Amino acid sequence: MSGRPRRLAAPGRVTAVLLAASIVAACTGTSTDPVSPTSVDQVVLPPVPVSASSLPGRLLVLDGGGGLVTLRPDGSDRVQLARGTPGVLDVTGAAWAPDGERVVWAQVDRGEKGTSSRLVTTTSEGTGRRDTILHVPIIYLSWDPTSSRVAFLGAGPNGLRLSLLDATGGGKHPVAHRLDAGPTYYFSWSPNGERMLVHVGPQRLDELGVDGSRRVVERAPGVFQAPVWSRDGSTFVYPVRSGEGMQTLVTRAAAGGPTTSIDHVDGVVSFVVSSDGRQVAYQALGPDELDLYDRDLPQRATNVGVTIADLRTGERLQLTTQPAVAFSWSPDGSRLAVLEPIYQPTGTIFFRWVVWDGTDAFTTAAFSPALALLQAYAPFFSQYAQSVSMWAPDGSAFAYPADVAVGPPVIWVQPAEPDTDPFPVGRGTFVAWSPAA
Repeated sequence: MSGRPRRLAAPGRVTAVLLAASIVAACTGTSTDPVSPTSVDQVVLPPVPVSASSLPGRLLVLDGGGGLVTLRPDGSDRVQLARGTPGVLDVTGAAWAPDGERVVWAQVDRGEKGTSSRLVTTTSEGTGRRDTILHVPIIYLSWDPTSSRVAFLGAGPNGLRLSLLDATGGGKHPVAHRLDAGPTYYFSWSPNGERMLVHVGPQRLDELGVDGSRRVVERAPGVFQAPVWSRDGSTFVYPVRSGEGMQTLVTRAAAGGPTTSIDHVDGVVSFVVSSDGRQVAYQALGPDELDLYDRDLPQRATNVGVTIADLRTGERLQLTTQPAVAFSWSPDGSRLAVLEPIYQPTGTIFFRWVVWDGTDAFTTAAFSPALALLQAYAPFFSQYAQSVSMWAPDGSAFAYPADVAVGPPVIWVQPAEPDTDPFPVGRGTFVAWSPAA
């Protein structure tokens, strides 16, 4: 990730009337058997359907007040992991362990002696707490696939520092050790948690061991963020430069050898590989197509959108034609959700989800995403896709934060079927669904 992330221009604020209209549009239709209406801080929201109680797993939510909670997807059984206090304690990021048994989060503590950062792990019920005091603010964290280690990026004076924390030992106050550093830093874990594929600065694409050993993978990587090490361990996915302004998205055997072309692309490429390693969704945007809040973008960016490539057959499908803000695969790789802007004649920009099930696609009603989603997570979605998921473990629904007329954003759960309505589960600025039921 980048030590100085490019912040998107602030979106046009939606008026209360337009926002109310979008909420009504998003929440009328075919919801199943409603229970009582939900009220959050005097904002009347649509009811939670009875069917929500059958959704699997739990949601991990930054609650909008600096705290962290877990809850069922219907909003019940709320567990407070960290209680935020404005100006004193703020949780800044969190993730489920891949086995679903534990949670890690980063928090900032402010006191009379100054400001400090810490990394905290607990069970999903909030027990077995272990704290690691740090000297740098944490901007990203990620469990390894075995749920044994946590890698995190801290902001240093000259860029980013990659450090590791052993999550299985070290008592109540384990010590993290520094592993690597660079002006920008993105990484993807190997399945056994012993190595990483790292993209550091504009030139380095290396295989890095947790013991510090390093092997060069590509000497001329393209312009992108996070590479991908496939979950079966066999394949790397990344772009290489192939001409002026052009790149080629490729696969390469993790053991070495020649690259295989997926597609030639023009511009900065973002991509996410399905968990089964069979499909890659990608988008390339040129320098004049990166500002999604440019009202003239729809007229200028006419050959963009998300493409899906089958890595076995080479077949490609152009799924969308609008510039995408982010996209995310369901855990089983059967569905893809794409977040794209909707430009209004008034200058207001709404957003919607395009959900593809492998055969057909449907779009949700327009809404206004939480600013934290647009500014903190969406610009780095290809990296976050490798550490958190907005999807239910069975791919039946996904969750996201969106603005409402009054107060902090609200977490909404959207069933992954056409003609279904999202429903609210409580206040929050960030949400991650547990990887296990």
